[in-house]
Amino acid sequence: MPLFRDFFKKPGKVEEILAGNGCDLKRIKKVLSPENYSYIISYLEKLQDFRCVKSPVQIVSPVGVFEIPLIVESSEGFIVFFPAEKDYNEDAINQTLLLIGLVKRSFYFDSKIVITTDKPIPPVLRFFCEKNPLAAFVMVLYVNSTVVKKEKDPNVILLEDFQDAFRVKLDFKSDSLIELDKKLKYTKGIAIREVLESEPLNVALDIIHGFIEQIFRNALQAAVVESGKIKNGRTHLLLKVFVLELDFKGKALFDLKKAGHFNFYGFFEDTVAMAEDPKKLPRTENMPFIEWRVMPDQIRHIARPVQMITTLEEMDRLRQRTLDKFGNTVFCGWNDLFYCRKCNNVEMRRKYYRNKMFNTIEEMKGFLLEHIIYRRILGDDEGMCIKCGDSLNWENLVYSQVQNYLPDKKADLQLSFDRLGSGQFFYMWQMNKQDQGIRRLGVDFANKEFFANFARFMSIAAIFETLLRKCFRTNKAEIKTIEEGCHALVIPPSDENNPYVFAAFRELMKPLEETGRKFRTYVLNVDKGKKLIHKDGFNKWAAEFRKPLTYEGYQLIMLLDIDDLKVQLEKTLINHGIIFHSEGLSGFMDDGKYRLPFNYEYEAWKMVQTVRYPSEFLAYTVADFMGRFSRISDLHTWLANNFENEAHLFIDRDTGIITITPADGRAPVRINIYEFAERYMAGGPEITEIAKTVITNGKPSPGICACGDPTSFFIRLISQKKLDEVAASGNGAKPYVLNQGDKNYVFLWGCKKHLRYLTEEDLNSFEMTRQMLLSQVLEDMKHDCFELEICIEQYNNREYISIVGKDAASAGSEAHLVKAILNQCYSTLITEQALVISDCQDGLLIAYADAPADDLVEIGKRLRQRVKQKFEVLYPVSLVHKITLPSEGWGNIEISGFEIL
Repeated sequence: MPLFRDFFKKPGKVEEILAGNGCDLKRIKKVLSPENYSYIISYLEKLQDFRCVKSPVQIVSPVGVFEIPLIVESSEGFIVFFPAEKDYNEDAINQTLLLIGLVKRSFYFDSKIVITTDKPIPPVLRFFCEKNPLAAFVMVLYVNSTVVKKEKDPNVILLEDFQDAFRVKLDFKSDSLIELDKKLKYTKGIAIREVLESEPLNVALDIIHGFIEQIFRNALQAAVVESGKIKNGRTHLLLKVFVLELDFKGKALFDLKKAGHFNFYGFFEDTVAMAEDPKKLPRTENMPFIEWRVMPDQIRHIARPVQMITTLEEMDRLRQRTLDKFGNTVFCGWNDLFYCRKCNNVEMRRKYYRNKMFNTIEEMKGFLLEHIIYRRILGDDEGMCIKCGDSLNWENLVYSQVQNYLPDKKADLQLSFDRLGSGQFFYMWQMNKQDQGIRRLGVDFANKEFFANFARFMSIAAIFETLLRKCFRTNKAEIKTIEEGCHALVIPPSDENNPYVFAAFRELMKPLEETGRKFRTYVLNVDKGKKLIHKDGFNKWAAEFRKPLTYEGYQLIMLLDIDDLKVQLEKTLINHGIIFHSEGLSGFMDDGKYRLPFNYEYEAWKMVQTVRYPSEFLAYTVADFMGRFSRISDLHTWLANNFENEAHLFIDRDTGIITITPADGRAPVRINIYEFAERYMAGGPEITEIAKTVITNGKPSPGICACGDPTSFFIRLISQKKLDEVAASGNGAKPYVLNQGDKNYVFLWGCKKHLRYLTEEDLNSFEMTRQMLLSQVLEDMKHDCFELEICIEQYNNREYISIVGKDAASAGSEAHLVKAILNQCYSTLITEQALVISDCQDGLLIAYADAPADDLVEIGKRLRQRVKQKFEVLYPVSLVHKITLPSEGWGNIEISGFEIL
């Protein structure tokens, strides 16, 4: 067929060419709407190159007859046009996916599918319409296993389809893994959650899993103890007396997210190496997906050095004594055990942290694994052996345990990472209860086991998930009592297909109304664009259901008798010597000596958003205030004991301000012990230095504001334009500027109420050098705060995170701050490396490290528009760098707006 090169220069020729090449235009117009037909003509005018056109055809399939209006051959292959749907609901998406698969299977495996619309189509359709081997092969496997050859053996289906598609014959040998990795390569990581969770991909991964499982089984001459498949995508291989668990599905999804292609051969190499030598550890990227499974009956027979057994027993006793002594005020904990190969010493390291609010078992395990992997990547020294002085590192780490304290149950849920002398590593769950001691919970642990041991779920998230799944099936409101005066409720959307939702809801509420209680209604999935007051809201723990909860009208509701909860809180506090003086829903806590503000309404809403149990909320509130009052009392006592001979101390219990009047007649000094007690330990080096400087020496201290509050030093990237404005404003001395190439940095100094630009005169009065300043900035990062608006958008199948807020670009200067921002982006798949870009002081763009330049230009334009809408003035800066992301974020990121496009 000749190539039509010049027909574009001749108006009105497209339809003539179509007709001249055998197209039945009348039939096409019957199949297509006028808009779809116009879209095809416009598309072909822009195509610039097509060689032949095939007449409309039909696909006669086991699930119906489909009309295909047009197939065009261009220099890049075949392009197939589909009529667009008016509304892409779930049924329409499934039908279109099936049609895509049938076309790929029946006609052209590597064809590109065009849906004849210029409107946005669902990302999952965009992905599977692409011309790439992975998308095509997934669709063919899906069609053949679910429609055409559904009774056939899945392994046979994969072998046949792979050979048809790539002209390569696979067999059950490791070389086949190389072919799978090579042929199914995608050009970039998949950042679309709808694709990763789509039925075609999950069905295809299950088939691939079965095939690869057989290869591993043959190569290792192992027996399959348990085959995960659709249930969890895992396989358990029996090797001698140990079982090796392989998370094939987790590995596949990780590879697709990170690089866009499989690396099953590398996974195979690590598995074989571990089977041959248990002391071998897998590569970092494979570590979360390969694990030795030590069965509960084997644990009793694990051979450990006597000293390690003794240290483990001592660790358990220490934790139990801590629980007994401090009760509800105890923090969550972390224990490490290091083994020194030089002197055979086993050393324990302990630390504490505030509760991480784990909503799921998987989240807690992920927290432990992230820290383990991060330490391995860093390879830093972990200190010296206290016995012989030899340096310790990751290789010396033999045991790590994270302890999640549940105050309402007076118990720890503990998870340990255990490396045996033989090299195998495994995870173990256990419970440490004040009145029962240690009880092993096994290596497998899920919500049902949690409920059986603690008489409740880990959080109300598990209950909401169950209700939501039931609501999908019944299309009716579903409710469950959590505790007395607290109920979880899920409501489906009200539309023409389900108009009686609210009538049914009223019927559901009648029994609750008859109790005489006054329930307050909290909607957890607030409308898009509204502010979420806490980062651990539904977007985090219900990410799987983001679409129905954000766009489809399903509602998560908690009904709470807030007055009854308040009465319970007041009774519980009184039992611990604390009185809540309330003024409506706010007020203050009073222990007889000190008073601390408490916003009951805010705290109750936070409890709801983080799906904590009311009983847990009560316990944590009491524990929090008992701890705070204790720290304040310690600091007050320390100041009185150490400076009673130098000054007179007077406290205002409403504000926490202690006015210190030196005995030598110098001007009084003010210190807010309520604020300082939250930051520094009484008698610690920081507060000791500050107190001596301002009380004994009578000099200004960089650690305290004139109002008495603790201060912080923050660094900010500043535009030259903004710097000129500040210098011309006539507000006194110029800010101290740190120049780094073409970038200018300034410093903010002060307390939360009195933050200002740091000047050179300030530095001189504080007797600080630049190095001391930078060191203090790093120390104070945890007190910094950025209020940002986050917008996550998909562009050309890539994810981009646009951020608007005062000094937003400064947040992109530090990897830990970028990670903290990404922690707020509940749907993001940017996990290891990020590209950070800013050309204005109040905007920031975070993208994949290999994001195309053209896309970045377009997204950058949109970001600048958002910044200008909010701040009116753009302050130009230049920030472009790739960063390796740490496992944990630092810094306080407050979200004033969150949007997913």
